[in-house]
Amino acid sequence: MSKDKATLAQIQEAYGAHSAAILNQLHDRYDEIAKSKPDTAAGTFFERLGDQQKAEAIRDHRLKLANGAREQAKQQYSESMCEYRKKVEERKAEAEAQLYGHGEELSADVLARAALASDDELRNMARIASKTNSASLNASLNASLKQAALSVAADRDMGDALVELFGEEEQELFAEIQQAPPQEVLDRQTHDVGIDAVVPGVNVDQLSPPAKGST
Repeated sequence: MSKDKATLAQIQEAYGAHSAAILNQLHDRYDEIAKSKPDTAAGTFFERLGDQQKAEAIRDHRLKLANGAREQAKQQYSESMCEYRKKVEERKAEAEAQLYGHGEELSADVLARAALASDDELRNMARIASKTNSASLNASLNASLKQAALSVAADRDMGDALVELFGEEEQELFAEIQQAPPQEVLDRQTHDVGIDAVVPGVNVDQLSPPAKGST
């Protein structure tokens, strides 16, 4: 595993911190807006309003600012989520290619052999492959067999049992792949509805000016 590549855990941690910063910034902005007022200088239109109209003008002013702040936060959150999803999918694909040998490294006949094997046969294939001497003539074939066994085992939810037969690097890769969020979770997180549910809405009551005479 390349040491200069961010792992899924590191990608998730960075995304979590960035998302929290966006949401915290929005909460701070709401607090600022709740104290803001339109131009109330003498001679302005606001100055000629009655108390109730002034309260409504202040509320409308704050509501407009708050809605704008929320839309900006939603855009930032959406961009962050899309970038996160891209990085997760790329890193997961890299880890799977290293562990399962996707592409040219994994021959179709070996993968088909593993796919047709029973669970017990699959365990035997993995056990044999794990004991291969890297200097032997069959090392390349058994490496492919090992990758095929792990790939099929993962599809059957047997990966946890088989990966113990292999080395530390393979175990780390398998554990990392298991950390990846399911595709349906990524779909939900990047959907507008999902983002709308995460980014806090505007609380009109908090934006309303205090009753006349209150502190």
